[in-house]
This record gives sequence, C-alpha cells and structure tokens, in this order.
Amino acid sequence: MISIIDLNLQTKKQIILEDINLNFKDGKIYGLLGPNGSGKTTLFKSILGLTNYDGEILYNNRPIKYAHVGKLIEYPMFYNNLTVLENLKLHGAYTNLENIDYKEILSNFDIYEAKDKKYSEISLGMKQRLGIARAIMGDPSVILLDEPTNGLDPLGIKSVRNLIKNSLRKPTNCILISSHNLTEIESISDELIFIKKGRIITKIKNNNNKLFYVVTLKNKESLAGDFLENPYVSKLHLESNFNKYIYSGDDEKLIKDGNYTFEKYTLEDLYEEIMCS
Repeated sequence: MISIIDLNLQTKKQIILEDINLNFKDGKIYGLLGPNGSGKTTLFKSILGLTNYDGEILYNNRPIKYAHVGKLIEYPMFYNNLTVLENLKLHGAYTNLENIDYKEILSNFDIYEAKDKKYSEISLGMKQRLGIARAIMGDPSVILLDEPTNGLDPLGIKSVRNLIKNSLRKPTNCILISSHNLTEIESISDELIFIKKGRIITKIKNNNNKLFYVVTLKNKESLAGDFLENPYVSKLHLESNFNKYIYSGDDEKLIKDGNYTFEKYTLEDLYEEIMCS
C-alpha cells in the first residue's frame, strides 16, 4: 500500500501540490483526473523521488524508494538508433532485471513483429506501447501510467485497457493512471481521484453504474443517518461550496430519504462541474 502523508510542494512563486493525503491499496487501480497543470504528473514524479517535496510517501510503511516502481511518465524516451528489442534489453540490464521474457512482453503489446526495427522507425502508437511494456518489466509492486493510451488508435486503446484490467492488476501491486480519456479511465478504475490546482478535490469509489450524484446538505441535521458512513460517499472539497458530497453508488433511496438535494451527473458532467467551480 502507498501512503501519501501531508505532501506539499511549492516554488517561490507557486504552490504545486498542497496538503495531499492519499492511500492506495494493493490490488486496486486508481484513476487520477484533472486538467493540464493540475499536478498529476508532479504527483507521479514525487512518488518516484524526483521532486523536493515536504511530507512522506511510504510503501508498506517504508520509504517509497524501497518499492519496485514501474513507470510511464509523459512521453517515453528511448534510444533512436537502437531497435525495439535492444532498448528493452538495455533497460533490463541497467535495472538489474533477470529472467525477462522479452518475446512475451512485446507480444502482449502487439509489437513483437517490430522488435528489429529502430525506435526512430516505429509509429507513435508503437512507441507508447513500448513505453508501457518497459514500465511493467520485472513485475513492479507499483505501476504509474501517465496518459498510457496517448497516440493509440481505438484498437490500441482497447488492447491497453484489457491488458491493464486482466493482466497488470494483481493482488500484490497497485496501479495509478492519469488520463484525459474519461471513458477509458472510468472503465478500468476502482477509484477516481479528482485533482485541481494541486489539491485533491474528491476521491470516489467507481461503481461502474455510469451515474454520479452531487448531493447538497440542506442543514447540519442532514449529517445524521447512514449517508456519510456509506463507502460510496465522498466529500467534495470545493472553495465555492462546503456542503456538497459525491455519491457514486446505485441506491438512490439512500439520498431520496435524507434531508438533501441532489443532481445526477455523468462522469463528463461531473468533471466539468468540479473543474469549472
């Protein structure tokens, strides 16, 4: 499990990450949603130890540096004059990975037939798939995928989606994915995390029912009852309104019987509501 505790990062002019507290459990896939500049990639880089942050990032109660982390951050970088296979073997060598079945890895991402092509000669989609293939080498305990379907055609997107859901997810690892493709991230994530201007706005369980409810409490007495104890209820931390919650379950009776008002949203509408508030 990854524990992020009181994570803050700022420059002299700008707060980049502010009061981040998150827990990521093994066996789960987490989708990180937010616009460009919201802090998604910086959060990933902090997990990798590439930023000078304040706070703690732990894996199983030990510093994150002791975890085996596989990563695809921004656009994958490889050596243009080396072949696809040579690039992977080089990565395996300098990360001390042994017993790697390169044929299986490349076949899983449908790039085995291009193994002898130079990196400069393959398509953008193949480069992206090669980046993901490199990220999962050595069976990492933490996998960070930043825009993993970037540059892929619909068949490539489907292939990556199935691979993440059916092969990459294991009881012994956790997967964090950032993406602007809301439909894809909703289809594979167990939990959705919204980040805006370096702050976590809400974290909700994904019930895959395609609908979310923005619930507004009418008064303090609304806090009574089972509503706030439901695992599919999360606080919505908006500066403009402190009485809103997200309900991602499918028992509409839970909110109809309470002293609340609510509206139904698709994920796209919910994203727009949060990011434009």
